Formats: sequence, structure tokens, C-alpha cells
Amino acid sequence: MLPELYRDLPLDPARKEIRVLTLASGDGDTPLECTLKTISLGDKSIRFSALSYVWGDPADTTIINVNNVHVPVTKSLAGALSSLKNCLTPRLRKEFIWADAICINQQDIAERTQQVRSMAEIYSTASHVIVWLGDGNQHTDLAISMMCSPGFRAGLDGERAPTRDEIKVDVVLKHDLCKRQWWQRLWVRQEFVLATRAWDYPELQNLWAECRKEVTGFEDDVPTTKGIHPISLDNIYRLYHRNGPFSLPYAVRYVLRNSIATNALDFIYGLLGLLQDSDRDRITLDYNMEPMELFQQVSNILWREHHWFMLGDLLPILEFQPDEKNIPRGCPILQRSQLGAGRTTALYRLKVY
Repeated sequence: MLPELYRDLPLDPARKEIRVLTLASGDGDTPLECTLKTISLGDKSIRFSALSYVWGDPADTTIINVNNVHVPVTKSLAGALSSLKNCLTPRLRKEFIWADAICINQQDIAERTQQVRSMAEIYSTASHVIVWLGDGNQHTDLAISMMCSPGFRAGLDGERAPTRDEIKVDVVLKHDLCKRQWWQRLWVRQEFVLATRAWDYPELQNLWAECRKEVTGFEDDVPTTKGIHPISLDNIYRLYHRNGPFSLPYAVRYVLRNSIATNALDFIYGLLGLLQDSDRDRITLDYNMEPMELFQQVSNILWREHHWFMLGDLLPILEFQPDEKNIPRGCPILQRSQLGAGRTTALYRLKVY
């Protein structure tokens, strides 16, 4: 990210400052333009929405205009912002948008570390958490439109024979929407769980409920390597808001499973906002650390404080990587998954079953 974009917008941690975006109005054909400014999380009069999305391939970028600076962003983020510009309701149009790839200076390690430390407060303070699953198509557009209609469930609940379109919705949910990469990215689990409410509008709340109903009974058909299941994510959300922050063993066992992250450190840092203070305070948050140093620190915490979990639950379900460079024997496996032909960016996948 270009340093001149942030030069006049320093963040004061003492004031819990973050940067937020305002999207310039315009139709779908106009270039994407944004204004970046700082706000304080302590100022309750300011409303902002936090964007939960998949970063996408950093080698596949497009240019947007932010404070009159040409900024390269992934096409995934550009697509999300363009969609928001065209689809925001009048109420949401008055709010700021927080998107980590732009609002955090990713080249400033100290700033990244400080902002990740505030991530839980950012998502729990946001008036909305907007989930971007990716670009739609005629099939997903039809599915979402139908799920928002009042009579949708009747056919699939057996009250009458399902229509052809209702069957299409069933297929789209199970074989498209529920298999998007959003479900695999570790950070979005914290982002979803920390939202003060899943949806702010009745029709969208109904949409999420329909997603859960549609995939009930389908869970066994979803490959375990394709991320967290929608029902599991919803159960984690409910459990967190009923019982409070998780213990480190629970987070490792249930939140971390089948996840991917661009930075291996985020397998731990992506859990911090969900952890009990007693576990979170023992973990060093520093993006200058080597992944193995962090993993060993967390392993020591688990052995000292939660040895029953290590012996009874965790060790039997871990795979171990003997030969990967910089990953010694006995470390949970980190698989590099290429994003596509000719692309060198690697995602790390932690295999915990």
C-alpha cells in the first residue's frame, strides 16, 4: 500500500483510532472512488460498517482512487466495494466502511499489530458486519431473491410439491454459496461471531435462517477441507453470545478447524478476539515473530494449562509435517495451496479434524 495515503492519517492507539472509508456515489460504470479518514472507536455518535470478505489473490489487482491516490487493491475487495456502492440502502449510505486491507497500513508492522489487537472491538462496535461472499450470477441472484420471499419454505417443508425454482435454490445453496472461499478464511469466523447481531433487516435475517435450513442434513456431504459449515458457524455464534469468550482449547478444536490464512501467524491471531482473557493475555501479538515461535508458545500454554485437552482431544486429531521447510517435526501441518496456475501466492491451511 502506498505510504503517502497514510502519511496525513496517523492512528492514535490511546484514542482507539481506526481509519474508515466513504464511498463516492455513482453508477456501476463510474470508477471506484473513496475518501479515507480517521475516527475513534470511543465516539459512539459515529456509525460504521465492517466488511467481512475474502482478500483474494494479491497478484490480481485493480486500481481505485482513495484520497486522490491511486491504490492497488485485490479484485475481490474492489468487487465488494463496487457492489456496496451500488446496493447500499439510504441508511447504510450514511455510514463509513471499514475494510482492513485499505484501512490498515499493511506495510507498517507496528500498526498492523496494534490494529489486530483492536480487531475484536472493531467488529463488536460496528453497527453492521457486511458479509461479501463474492460476485453473484443469475443462479445466486434467483436463489437470494426467492429465499427472501414469504412463501419460499412451503414447497421444501412438504406443504406442497416444490417448484422447479425452489429446487434450483436448494442446489445453488449447497453447491455454490455454501462452498465459497469465505467459509474457509479463518478471520471471517471471528468477524461473524463478534458481530453484535447477524443481520439488521428482517428479510436478511430470514435469508440466513433459510441458509441454515437448506443445509441441514447436507452437512455430511460437505468436504471437511472446504471450511467451516454454515450450521457450525451459527452454533459457534450462538454459543459465544450465550456463554462468553472461549477457552483456548475450544477455539483450537472448533473455530480453527479446516481454515486457511495468508499469513501463518493468523492461525493464532485470528482467534484472539474470541478467547478468554486468561488465555489471550499469555499470547504475544507481534507480526515480526516467526510462526514456529508463536506455535510453540501456544503449545506450551496448552500443555501447562490445558494438558487434559492436549492428551485427550488435540493430539489424536493432528497431522504432523516432517519435511516442510522451516517447520520442524511435531508441528501441525501447514499446507501451501496455490491459488491458480502461474500464481505464486500461497495460502496456508491448518488441518485439524
